[in-house]
Amino acid sequence: MSAQEVWSGGAAGRPGDTVLRHPNGSIDIGAYAAIAHRQRAAAIASSMLSAVRFVRDAGAAVTLRQKRSASGKPFG
Repeated sequence: MSAQEVWSGGAAGRPGDTVLRHPNGSIDIGAYAAIAHRQRAAAIASSMLSAVRFVRDAGAAVTLRQKRSASGKPFG
């Protein structure tokens, strides 16, 4: 990535006041697009993992209930 961090307040700037810029001083829109795409991909992956975990847990609960029902043990 060709962008560099430039403090908006000079050396006394606070963290979070940075802007990604090209060496010529213009704002690097490509860097922000790349960051947004990575965050979107991470959010999608997290949602998918959560859904898979839910389906797996539901399947395990159904299997356990079937086994207990077959053995005559109470559900509580």
